[in-house]
Parts: sequence; structure tokens; C-alpha cells
Amino acid sequence: LHHEIRNRLNSGATIVVSEHAQLRMDERGVTTQDIWDTLYRGMATGNTSRNEKNAGTLCRISFNRPRNAISLVIDIPDRVNSIYIVTVYVDG
Repeated sequence: LHHEIRNRLNSGATIVVSEHAQLRMDERGVTTQDIWDTLYRGMATGNTSRNEKNAGTLCRISFNRPRNAISLVIDIPDRVNSIYIVTVYVDG
């Protein structure tokens, strides 16, 4: 999964931030740089699941920062070079 995320990022994938995720970013003080750091340096946590509606894989990735951790729920569609940010959490 990490390999797939990095490959997409390195091949110019479109990153789509849902309206819900943008609201959570604003509420929780998460920056665009935090999103990039989490996508590039984060690790998958928990289980993945199929998103049959969008024909993709849902997963959670987290990146530990000195003050807290950022977690993203992302959707990786099968047929489109995109990564959809579904929601954003701050842990700690």
C-alpha cells in the first residue's frame, strides 16, 4: 500500500480533498504541508477495505509529528491516478 501511494504521488496523481476533510483540517489546524508529509512519510494503520461505490481501496495512514500525529482516511481508486482525502484526524 505504501508503495502504491508513493508511486501515485511520484507520477503526478491528483490529490482531492473532500469538503468534509477540508472542514476537519480547518477545525484541527492541519495544513496542506501536514497532508503532504502524511502522504509521503506516513504509515498505513489498521485494516484496508474496498470502496465498491468508487471501485477503490479505503485505508488510514498516520504520521507522527513531535507534538501529535496526523491521520488521514484516504480512498485510492483502481482506475484513476488520484488519491482522495476523505477525512483528517489529529491524535494526541
